[in-house]
Order: sequence, then C-alpha cells, then structure tokens
Amino acid sequence: MIEPTGRRGFVVRMLTPEDTLHLYEAREAVEGFAARRVAELGPEAIEKVRNTIRSTAGIDMSDAHAVYEANMTIHRAVVEASGNPALLDMFDMTWQRARGLVAFADYLARDRSGDTIECAHLPLVEAFEAGSDAAFAAMRDHIRKGRDTHLS
Repeated sequence: MIEPTGRRGFVVRMLTPEDTLHLYEAREAVEGFAARRVAELGPEAIEKVRNTIRSTAGIDMSDAHAVYEANMTIHRAVVEASGNPALLDMFDMTWQRARGLVAFADYLARDRSGDTIECAHLPLVEAFEAGSDAAFAAMRDHIRKGRDTHLS
C-alpha cells in the first residue's frame, strides 16, 4: 500500500487499472464460491443473507462511506453464511487491501444505476434460491458489473 521513494521516504501506492482488475477477480473467486455454498446450504443460510440485505434499507445513497460499508457488509454476510472461515479470511484480506488502495471507494462516483443497496442485492437472494449454479453466476455477474462500472 506504500512504496519507497528513495531518500524522500514513502508514498501511498497509486492504484492501477490492473490492480483493480486483480481485486475484482479475487472477489469473483471467493464470493462466487461462497454464493454457491450458500445456495447448497439452503434456506437458513439464504435467510441470513436476506436479513443482512434488508438491514441496509434506507441507507443514504449520497453518503459514499455508508454505501461502501453497507455493500461490504452484504458481501461479507454471503461469505459468512457459507460457513467457511478460510473463505472469510480471504474475503477480509481482499477487502482490506482494496480499502487500503482505495479500490472501491470511488465506485459511487461512477455508478449511475440509481439502485439502492437493497435493490442491487436482492436479486442475489433469488439466485441463491434457484440453485448453486445460478448463485455462482449471479454473484459473478454482480461483481463484474461493479468492476465494469469502476473501470469505466
């Protein structure tokens, strides 16, 4: 997250489009698999995610920090509901790195969908209920949409 600049000390490392792409690819792997597991685990795991999504209703969409935190909370809930602590560690590492590199911080400035956090994520629950392949594909596509918005 920081780079040496020789005798002048250190600077915060600039985020490149390649860095952003790599972070989104890591999210696809971890969160896509977690979504698949949530679908396989069934109603109890799906309900945990649904409740987390519902808890974000009313988030002020003009507050970038609140939107970021709500989005991360929902995605983390999917990984938590998978019941796999190793995946959760990978999720936390990826999002911590992204936070340190400011990778997802300017997403709101680029997003023109007008969707609330809740509306953007409820289709994932429907996909979980449709089965593991649908869950994986929905999460992958959801993350790719964010990637494409971010890199536009």
